[in-house]
Amino acid sequence: MIDANIKDSDLVILVQRKPNPGEIIAALVDKNTTALKRLVTKNGRYIQRAANPQFSDIVTDNWECQGVAIGWIRNSLQFRF
Repeated sequence: MIDANIKDSDLVILVQRKPNPGEIIAALVDKNTTALKRLVTKNGRYIQRAANPQFSDIVTDNWECQGVAIGWIRNSLQFRF
């Protein structure tokens, strides 16, 4: 989600509700993979759009919204043991 300013170590805050086009969602795809993508519609079909040009969009009818992103926390904490 690099173009959405969400980094690998960030903590994403999700709420469970029906998603709207344009929102960032956590989607369970094909019952085995969770992806954080922006939900868009194209020709009446939902697409999970990557916010990083290195990743492709997910086009499938077999997905379930696990939550809608309402914010994120930049994880800049460092721990030493």
